[in-house]
Amino acid sequence: SRYNADTHEGEWFVIGQGSAVPTQIPAEMFYDNDNLQSITIPEGVETIGAKAFNRCSNLTSVSFPTTLQAIGAYGSGTTATGAFEDCNQLKVIDLSGCENLKAIPDKCFSSCNRVSSLVLPENLESIGDKAFLNLGTAIDGGLYSITLPASLTTIGSCAFQYSKVKNVILYSNLKVTESSTNADMAFDNSTVEDLTFQEGASPGTRMFTNCPNLIILHSYCATPPNLYPNNVYVFDGSNKIGTVYVPFAYLSAYKNAPGWKEFGDKILSNN
Repeated sequence: SRYNADTHEGEWFVIGQGSAVPTQIPAEMFYDNDNLQSITIPEGVETIGAKAFNRCSNLTSVSFPTTLQAIGAYGSGTTATGAFEDCNQLKVIDLSGCENLKAIPDKCFSSCNRVSSLVLPENLESIGDKAFLNLGTAIDGGLYSITLPASLTTIGSCAFQYSKVKNVILYSNLKVTESSTNADMAFDNSTVEDLTFQEGASPGTRMFTNCPNLIILHSYCATPPNLYPNNVYVFDGSNKIGTVYVPFAYLSAYKNAPGWKEFGDKILSNN
């Protein structure tokens, strides 16, 4: 049954038999609960069920336990329904302590449009389709920065589409094959202004298409990242990139690499 949040003024207190903490929050437990404002999920909870907090329209704060291992979803792709989808008052998503959380499923935090800060776990391996669609779009300034960790190998289509974020820092090596895409249109139509490729990073297919505010690009990679995975330009429609900073020792390599050489005199040393 669904929990009555009125009882504890919007805070969830687990009182189990023998003070036991359950290992999961059942699917739909707080679904469409407009009384819930703040919740601390206790240590010991490993799974958050599908639609558990979906459409909690007044939920502003969630504290996640370090024991969290999985977040559920109904369906997949564009028909999925996320566990925190449409929590449009949520302000912060901090998963930094969730070291055992490997995947964020499709549409998990979709339309959380008042989020001003997102911190992903360092061991995260995959982000699903539209997982963070419309992130931060309802607040002035949106998010200052999103860092994608080195452990991340798969990003779903349109994962951050339309998100309002100023800086994106990519540590991830998003491998693309001839028969599959990765991170396809992940930041399509987002407001990113400054993009950084850290050493070892590699962007996915059409990852930063139609980003009208993208003006600065940094790369710290010794080998210029492939900007044409699956023979499609990573920055298609992002036509305002004005400055490209690369390592001084590899200036010549960048100025001769496909996709990079077109920047010409815009390529400068970041040393």
